[in-house]
Amino acid sequence: KARLAGVIGWPVSHSRSPLLHNHWLARHRIDGAYVPLAVSPDSLARVVPALAEAGFAGLNVTLPHKEAALPLCDVLDPSAERVGAVTTLIFAGGGTPPPPASPWPTSSMSRSPPRCSPRRRRAG
Repeated sequence: KARLAGVIGWPVSHSRSPLLHNHWLARHRIDGAYVPLAVSPDSLARVVPALAEAGFAGLNVTLPHKEAALPLCDVLDPSAERVGAVTTLIFAGGGTPPPPASPWPTSSMSRSPPRCSPRRRRAG
């Protein structure tokens, strides 16, 4: 099953992350894609949970969303709380509890990457 990940920002077209990540996915024959996602600041709170629901494995976060993404997380690395920003969101799937989101860049090769599960809005 193909895994999806991406970088969110506004703008995001300047990011070289998709080129870099897709190169290594292809080189190591990993079934997946890393995509740039232009997300306006007023859409961030709706888009992040939707991407998690759609099956994205996670996101890298670039400007201007690093601080705004922090309150969207259920669990934060203590360093993210101190810094007040996150750069990496890795979504927990299948009902597993989310490990913390972090302000530090990570890679999928990391043994224990920081994670985030978007807060779910309560009906009412």
